[in-house]
Amino acid sequence: MRDLYDIDLSGVVAVRLCGGNTGDQSDDTNESCVTLALIPGTDGAMALGDSKRPDLPPLRFTSAEVDAFISQYVATRGFTQ
Repeated sequence: MRDLYDIDLSGVVAVRLCGGNTGDQSDDTNESCVTLALIPGTDGAMALGDSKRPDLPPLRFTSAEVDAFISQYVATRGFTQ
């Protein structure tokens, strides 16, 4: 398997996903957000970054790791399909 950290992400467009935690600020400077992008040339691998720390490289996950995370999240939250 190809090392996901060897894949160049320059030019990849990530979406910013926010989930609250704004505290008492009326703007989004304190909001908890991540960036998420598909890694090109893979079968659904994803790059997950911290929107407040764009200087740090994003974490990278295989599609199997993403699937396992989502499955466990759904199971622990009691969601059904």
